[in-house]
Amino acid sequence: ALKYNIPLGVAWQLSTTYEIGKCVGVVVLGAIAVNKNPLYYMLRAFGFYSILTIIMAAYLKWNEEKSLASLTGLFLIYFAISFFCVASQFGLAVLKIASSNESEFRQWIVFQGLIAACLQSLCPLIGSSFITDFGLESPFIIMCGFGMTGLTFIWYFQPVFLDEDSQDANKSITNISYFKQMWYLLTSTNHRSFQAFSLALCSSTAALYVIPLTTFVGYRTTCGTNMCATWYVLISFIPNIVFRCIPILHMGQFMPTEESFVKLGLILLVIGNFLWLAITITVSTFSAWMILLPSLVSMAGIGSTMPNCKVGIMLGVPKEYGSTANSVLKLSQLISVAITQLLSGIVAIGSTAVIMRNQAILLLFVNAVAFVCTNILKKHPQSFSGYVELPSDVLQKSGINSVSKRREYELL
Repeated sequence: ALKYNIPLGVAWQLSTTYEIGKCVGVVVLGAIAVNKNPLYYMLRAFGFYSILTIIMAAYLKWNEEKSLASLTGLFLIYFAISFFCVASQFGLAVLKIASSNESEFRQWIVFQGLIAACLQSLCPLIGSSFITDFGLESPFIIMCGFGMTGLTFIWYFQPVFLDEDSQDANKSITNISYFKQMWYLLTSTNHRSFQAFSLALCSSTAALYVIPLTTFVGYRTTCGTNMCATWYVLISFIPNIVFRCIPILHMGQFMPTEESFVKLGLILLVIGNFLWLAITITVSTFSAWMILLPSLVSMAGIGSTMPNCKVGIMLGVPKEYGSTANSVLKLSQLISVAITQLLSGIVAIGSTAVIMRNQAILLLFVNAVAFVCTNILKKHPQSFSGYVELPSDVLQKSGINSVSKRREYELL
């Protein structure tokens, strides 16, 4: 906003561009990789992603023009970066293919969510430090390093996945098209669990993106410096990380189900946003801890919801639907976040207190609707495994004799 002399609300639309780019990328890459090796395409997408981040860094470094054309170029490059960065999200499908059993898969998903939360919490601190010392282009240099790291790990540790037609990697081959699979996942009554978990995941993801961005503005107003505000945002991530650790601590028969964690998380999100709204309405001059308290509650809800939603979604479908389920999971997240951030940018007007109040109203509505709709969907009985086993005589009468045809018929 400062570099191009544009309003804060317009600058926030970079986030919307980011989500739209990932929406397009997850559909295109999902359609390509549905019957192919997902890691093969992840490898190549990481390469393009790394190149584009260097281009963006150079653009910010040497382009001093502040015209509309210059700003448009920034948005277009950022869109391309967003398109290719989403390839890493297909890691869930790879884990589903590679895991030997349900328990192993659950542990990997929870561990992945924990690592993600740690990186998300450190990004504002690292980004603020580098921007202060090296300028706006520095985060894109870091992103390039991330892309090259991903390339190295895939290339070195998973050579079997580098072949596009690798039989070991393509355990989830099916003759059903990507868009047909997507349609059944989103509409079939056999996939109510998938739909309920996806809705809850969309709600918590929207909160994860909006809360740190909005509270940073509030912290900066109360603290006076970007670094102080960044540290408060980092502290607010602690409950997020703690709640993601709970499923890793095996508590035997007393361990709650994914559904219990998700419901608890949505309740905490609603409570946190309500506290946030109450403070902004009743207090004329607020301090940093008044912003931090509801943020801690909301972040605990996010930590309880997000990893368990992913486990519920990916375990609720067979391996044949793994890549598509992964794609639809991310697509629904991206659309919800893009819409929420678009609305967040629109209501980001007025004083800091007014901005925070408007954001609290927006998130309270989103999370409350998600909680109600998720509970409605979960009340309907469904096949949690994602497909129905049919008797052999029924299949034979229908002319379904081969194993592949039988499996395809059951999935539909």
